[in-house]
Amino acid sequence: MRHSLFSGATYLALLFILSSLLQAQAPLRLKQLSQHGITWHFAHPVQAGRYVNGDWWVLGPVKVERVSPLPSHGRHGSMRNPPCGKGRIQGYDSRIYGYDAKSAARFPLALRPGDSLVSSISVLGSRQKHIYRPINQGSASRSWLRSCAILSCVSKAPTPDSFRPAYVGPKRQHRASSIQWQLLPGVRKLPSSTHPAKFARMFERPWLDHLAGWVGRALHPYENMPDYGRDIALCTGEGALILLQDYSRTELRPLMIPYLQLGIDLFGLQQAGHSWSADGGHGNGRKWPIIFAGLMLKDPAMQKAPGLFSEDLQTAYSRGWNGTPVVFRMAGKGSHESKVPASWDARARKDEIYRRCCTSSVFVAHALAAHLMNATELWNDPAFFLYVERWMTPMHPKDR
Repeated sequence: MRHSLFSGATYLALLFILSSLLQAQAPLRLKQLSQHGITWHFAHPVQAGRYVNGDWWVLGPVKVERVSPLPSHGRHGSMRNPPCGKGRIQGYDSRIYGYDAKSAARFPLALRPGDSLVSSISVLGSRQKHIYRPINQGSASRSWLRSCAILSCVSKAPTPDSFRPAYVGPKRQHRASSIQWQLLPGVRKLPSSTHPAKFARMFERPWLDHLAGWVGRALHPYENMPDYGRDIALCTGEGALILLQDYSRTELRPLMIPYLQLGIDLFGLQQAGHSWSADGGHGNGRKWPIIFAGLMLKDPAMQKAPGLFSEDLQTAYSRGWNGTPVVFRMAGKGSHESKVPASWDARARKDEIYRRCCTSSVFVAHALAAHLMNATELWNDPAFFLYVERWMTPMHPKDR
């Protein structure tokens, strides 16, 4: 009978840590850097290294001679310091809303310390399924991007345990050695729970999320992230609850590092003026990763997560037709739940479909994570939590 020293999941966790240690060695001098199918080429060897999450940094100033795949005919675009907010401009792919060829990076490209270069690979054939598919298993992603990677230019070599600064917004510095592991509640893990090392793949690549509104769905690279906000919320919610179970730090680390990196990136977007509005499922799932990263990295500004979030904008104190004190509402309108279902028009019936398919159910994991981390006050929206309680404890299915 064969005996294995490590389980497959434990082996993956140890492999991640070993990889991180190797990446943390002294900076290298390289003439090209590759990640996620993208390669940046330099005229001369540059001093480079990797952040704790595996993304590349380069000591600047430098000149990127070219990137492969080569940008061509509105495909495989790159952006230096991409904008966000109301402008909704992107230079990656001409099939995506807001395409502006002038905003695309042109090579050779000079990078100065503080710059972030985001490079992409476009979809050239048929669209593929995104990496997280708990719902609509047979549906293809609606994104026109396959992958993306981020190159950060720095003035001095970061410490080996440094997280990559956000690719948009202020370049706040955080270190893995500052993770507040003692805050985790260590809830007894469920037999059905996915092991952290396996679920880490959902977050190991950058989530490209700087195009506001429903049109941003086409920007989300299918090899990097889910495309629809409902699935984004399911993914960030599941990841959050895995991290709160009683795995060892060694087991949690492969998921913790990229999950915190996501929170850092989302907070950078928010600080630069981005928001996730009340638009059905599209804007869900971004608030908790920011708060959680703020808690785990001891960053008060991130913990407060100021700004507008879909979850808060779509739940409100109001008397519903069935007597409930909290209701669901869509963007720019009152709640259809103030009227009895028999009086609903087509718009109200559509709102009810979105309430059930793409919002209420995906709020649950985020509310539970906030409760388990004693962070409901940081979330700062009691109506949201009361609405989730309503959803989870209906007197009758129609009362949800």
